[in-house]
Amino acid sequence: MGVTLDLVVLVLFPLIGIAVVAWVADLSDRRVAAWPPPERDWADPDLLTGEQLGLLANGETRAVEAAVARLRVAGAVRYDPAAVALVPTGEPLPEATDLSTAVLIAAADRVPVAELRAEPGVQAALAELRDGLGDAWYKVDMPPRHFVVVGLPVIGYGLAGLGWALIAPFRWYTDVPMYLMAGIAIILGLAGLVRPDTVPLPAARAVDRARKRHDDLHPRRKPALTTYGPAAAATAVGLFGLGALQSVDPGLAVLSFRSDVEPEEDDDPDDRFVVGCASVNAG
Repeated sequence: MGVTLDLVVLVLFPLIGIAVVAWVADLSDRRVAAWPPPERDWADPDLLTGEQLGLLANGETRAVEAAVARLRVAGAVRYDPAAVALVPTGEPLPEATDLSTAVLIAAADRVPVAELRAEPGVQAALAELRDGLGDAWYKVDMPPRHFVVVGLPVIGYGLAGLGWALIAPFRWYTDVPMYLMAGIAIILGLAGLVRPDTVPLPAARAVDRARKRHDDLHPRRKPALTTYGPAAAATAVGLFGLGALQSVDPGLAVLSFRSDVEPEEDDDPDDRFVVGCASVNAG
């Protein structure tokens, strides 16, 4: 190789490399957006209760709030603002869940709403709820082969740069920079083989689809939850928070169910849900 050609390649290599990396970044986004294909998306929100959706959307406290909404709209409890607690009414609870039953039992002891989640019976029901869903909701279900092709073009480009630099004769002022840039390209390519954090988790997909499907339950639409029924009320609060109860019980709708001292969790669903869920948390 002549010195002039080496210098030309040395200048062109990073410029073309930038274009390759930009193309690969776009390819990465398109691969993420294409996952999952419809036939591979098992995260069906219609198979989930309001309490389960609340757990997936915003953790255990939201699941408890969804259970309270089920109880309140069913008329099984009323809210006592003086005690900041729920009071059982003795009315039957149709479409009960294990969690709503546990909350109803705790309400019989006039437990303040901020302490409901810490009740042993409620904790046991939450553990069963979490175990029933399983960890698969919080794990990326994209197979590696779906994404591995993203890093290969950059790795190939870096190897081509190394091959060029290895052609004799050696010139430190052209080959050493080429080695460095080719090495960087290979490292970027290897990093590109790893699935990005923007891959939506099954939990995120299910909650996002449920929120779109049940937009009529959003607080801004002032849903008539007493007409929709207890199950719909649990879904509304599980997806959108206690504000959905504004038309049913304004006092209850503005409460915080979070205690100053939250019970410890071995594996907090909120932490596992953060990755890839930014779009879901809107709304």
